[in-house]
Amino acid sequence: MFSELNKGSKFWIKYPFGNFFLNRDTQKVLIAAGTGIAPFLSYLEYVKKNSVSNPTYIFHSVKTSQELIDKSFEISSNVLYFKFITRESYESAYNRRIEISDILKLNVSEDTDFYICGSMEFVNKFEKGLRENGFKNIYSESWG
Repeated sequence: MFSELNKGSKFWIKYPFGNFFLNRDTQKVLIAAGTGIAPFLSYLEYVKKNSVSNPTYIFHSVKTSQELIDKSFEISSNVLYFKFITRESYESAYNRRIEISDILKLNVSEDTDFYICGSMEFVNKFEKGLRENGFKNIYSESWG
């Protein structure tokens, strides 16, 4: 963003906000599109600094590898980060969009908490898919 601005340009920055509270001691699956990863970063810091016994799974879809969080954020050993990149090939990522089948392959318990953040279309797709497969603990935030 900053590389596209000229000196003296004015721009507006909106601070992050939301209502996610990841406070139950359950297995968690975090599903994010692009900047939808932002609400999850503080939880990932918590996991790294505390002994969280349950694994956390992250499914993160981005356009380019530059948007991946593991380039600038150290991920704890009990966090599994599934990267999906849609506009370029990248060796350690799936080069396509996330599908509900990717999440169902985890074979997690029905008590698992699912958190979804992204566009309204993205969130609706995964909420619907998870509910159709019997999951009830689904929390989401969307935009657009």
